[in-house]
Formats: sequence, C-alpha cells, structure tokens
Amino acid sequence: MYQLNIEFLEQYKALDNICKDIYGGPNGITQYIDTMSEKWTMGYYKVSGWQNDFDTLKQLRHKRNALAHESGTLQSDICDPIDIEWVKKFKNRIMQGNDPLALLHKSLQAPKRNPAARAYPYANANSAYRKSVSTKPKEPDEAFDEDYSGFIMIGVALLFIVFVIIIGAIIL
Repeated sequence: MYQLNIEFLEQYKALDNICKDIYGGPNGITQYIDTMSEKWTMGYYKVSGWQNDFDTLKQLRHKRNALAHESGTLQSDICDPIDIEWVKKFKNRIMQGNDPLALLHKSLQAPKRNPAARAYPYANANSAYRKSVSTKPKEPDEAFDEDYSGFIMIGVALLFIVFVIIIGAIIL
C-alpha cells in the first residue's frame, strides 16, 4: 500500500511538472483540467475520450490531494497499479502530442476537407469517385450550362411534342 501510494505521488508529480512547463505557471494538472473545462463543448465533440480523460484526471487529482493533505492516508489503500499506469500513459500522451488538448488544437487547425471528402469520406484520394467530383470552382458560364441543361432539354422535347400534336390536328 505505502509503496503504491509513493510511486503514484512520484508519477503524479512528474506529470504535474510537465503541465507546469506547458502552462508556465504553478498549477500544472489543475490548469490542464481547468483548460479542458473551458474548452468542454468543442473538446467533447471533437476529441474521442475527452470525458473519460477529464473524469480520470479529476479523480487522480483528488487521490493526490488526499495523499498530500490528509493525515494517515499514505498507509491506507488509496492508489492501485491502474492509477500509476494511467498517469504514466497520460504523461507519454502529452509528450507525444496525443493528449486531449493537443488533439483538440490539431482538429481546429486541420484544413477544411474538399467536397468529395464530405460527400463520401471513405473514398481514398485515387478513387474514381473522388476524381469524378470536381473540387475547382466552376466558371459562371459552365455553372449555368450544367445547372439548366436538363431543363432546356425537357423544354425542347415538350415544344417538339406540342408541335407534332398541332401539326397532326391540322392535317386531320
């Protein structure tokens, strides 16, 4: 018990120091959690696992605070190996830029996708579908021709039918 709690505190302090370096302030993980709270709406919808990471960070901060500020907690069963492993993995995610806030930042900086990608996102870049969908803006005349060419053909066909009916009525 005692050894797990001490190891947890050491890993937590290492993560806290990384967060302090990132934010340039004294609050470390608390600042990270606060930033996640501020960006909650975007993060929740844009980053997979946002809620789980947020909840886990808060739970682990609570355990750290209990170990640091409450008497007799170092000898109690507060931490387990899963907590220690999670802190280690999260520390690595931050170092690799795969933590929730880094992923949110990347998603907001990502270039807008082309229309073919929105229409059918699973088509790869070389597929016939993507090649058939033009991503360049159309010239005004080209846009007019494509948009109204079907109506023009139907109109011509209707005029021809009316003409044939009128000629047929006159001849009979």
